[in-house]
Amino acid sequence: MYCTKCGHLLPDTAKFCGRCGSPVQRPAPAQPGPPPVSPATGKGSRRSKLWLLLVIPVAAAALTAWFLLRDRPAGDPAPSEPTQLESKPDTQPDTQPETEAAPETEAPGETQPPEEEGPNLRTLYGEFLRQVHDSPQDYGEIDDIEACQFAIGDVDQDGAEELVISFTGTYTAAQYAGLWSAQTGRVEQIAQFGPTCQFYAGGIVQEMGSHNQTYGATIWPYRLYQWTGGEYAVLADVWCADQAIDLDGVEYQAAQDLDGDGVIYFVTQNLETAALTQAEYQDFVDQYIPAEGENVLDWQALTLENINILVQTAYVTTYRQERIAYTDSVGNRYDEIFTIPAFTLTSADAVACNKGLRLTGESAIAEAQAAMTEGYSLPCGLSYTAWDDGKYVTVVMTLSTDSDYWAYYVHTLSLPEGELQDWDDMAAAYGLTGQEARAAVADTLADFFARNYGEATQDEFYQEQLLRTCAEENLDEAVLFPDSQGNLMVMARVYSLAGADSYWYLLPVELD
Repeated sequence: MYCTKCGHLLPDTAKFCGRCGSPVQRPAPAQPGPPPVSPATGKGSRRSKLWLLLVIPVAAAALTAWFLLRDRPAGDPAPSEPTQLESKPDTQPDTQPETEAAPETEAPGETQPPEEEGPNLRTLYGEFLRQVHDSPQDYGEIDDIEACQFAIGDVDQDGAEELVISFTGTYTAAQYAGLWSAQTGRVEQIAQFGPTCQFYAGGIVQEMGSHNQTYGATIWPYRLYQWTGGEYAVLADVWCADQAIDLDGVEYQAAQDLDGDGVIYFVTQNLETAALTQAEYQDFVDQYIPAEGENVLDWQALTLENINILVQTAYVTTYRQERIAYTDSVGNRYDEIFTIPAFTLTSADAVACNKGLRLTGESAIAEAQAAMTEGYSLPCGLSYTAWDDGKYVTVVMTLSTDSDYWAYYVHTLSLPEGELQDWDDMAAAYGLTGQEARAAVADTLADFFARNYGEATQDEFYQEQLLRTCAEENLDEAVLFPDSQGNLMVMARVYSLAGADSYWYLLPVELD
């Protein structure tokens, strides 16, 4: 059998190409139940708007004023020369079994992993963060820079990652969140918000008001921004008036409370303010800030340790991240992150690996979205961890399911060439011939099999499954790779005595 993407000769039992990483196109077998040896995992309203019956220019002006009157610094220094860097791990590789690989599907054409050379954004952001850490006075009256936080993600949904820094290590009035981009090869600030803000799909930012002395308490006043035309523009200002809490500001007017629940919701867009019922306000919220559309960011304390971790992992970035939250037909709740990695190296091998990772990841996301729509359960999460040691960069993508199955997709590229490392390459890196490496892996699998199923269970079926685990055909499917500490690891199939016929594991290779 040959890979349909690169023509590489594959074993008949291969699940993905060991050369380019593309999933093998074959129907996936039905999933059996989980094995006893694996740990269990838990798991319209009216749209028309009633325009204000009373003019409230003072309230609207006040809301606008305390959103706009924020004297915050906007630092924009040039970054240092880039160093090697990659993406922060979402999860650590484990030794759980895997599921069958998701079937290959073409991903939407409008979003592609990096296949052309450009600025390594995470490298630039890492160097910029060091500069912020060392010179916090350039970014405000910061008392404790390590009490501040940073995150990297596609905040404005333009296909490239941005850097967000939340400057909270200072007194309340001086706190703010800054957003930076480095697509031009230079770190530049593109937006600034209040310290309490949320990011949503579609480039929406919700900025909570700094004060609420003159508004109702049912909702805290906030402003929405949307990324459009290369910048963030104000989309709406939102606040409310409560019958029970009638403050000296926006007075509750019963004539505006059409649903009679004691709360009037105000939304100002395009300089016009509307008074909404609770149902109309919920429609507004669902349109712009649905809970499932939140852009989940991995916030880190702005410490040198976290910055160094970022800089040590710069050859891989997040191609796409999506949160899938749903309840299946039997009431199980799933709320998982699906993250697809992509190599930033521009070699032919890196491009081929990106394509394989993209196809696999997009297929898993599509299945999860179908599960969300139909109410059944399939994949529960897609994540990755990646690292480099200056000689190699490795990415391990993990697909989990609701049946305690794990699928792994492992790729190692040499630095700086970006050449995919096969079995012989990795064996040579550890001073072994290909045959010596295969013998070491066979011993590793045999020892793991015995520990997992008990050496006392020496019946005929035990021996049969052990032989299949150590057979040459099984070793042909295994993948060698270095872990983050430089130890030789193997992704390999281990045949089982119960449950599924076999499971995949990530195991340290036992070397003499």
